[in-house]
Amino acid sequence: QYQDGKDSGNAYVYEGWFINGLPQGWGRKTLQNGAVYLGQFRFGLENGDGMRVTKSTDTENESVIQEKKQDGKFAFGIYAQTIS
Repeated sequence: QYQDGKDSGNAYVYEGWFINGLPQGWGRKTLQNGAVYLGQFRFGLENGDGMRVTKSTDTENESVIQEKKQDGKFAFGIYAQTIS
């Protein structure tokens, strides 16, 4: 995705179902920064049961500094709660 001729950093690869050109149902979204979401989508956003994993890396030696995992319910792209 480009904005004003520059890479916005918001590009991603989506694997799953589409409805009207938007991710819908179960799928997998991998962002440019390596973050991955696996779960349900609605209107192109993370919505329903799912899991998001983000990693911070040291660019100098390319090692993982921190990994954050959110597993549970998502509501329109925002992490809502943990499944009990």
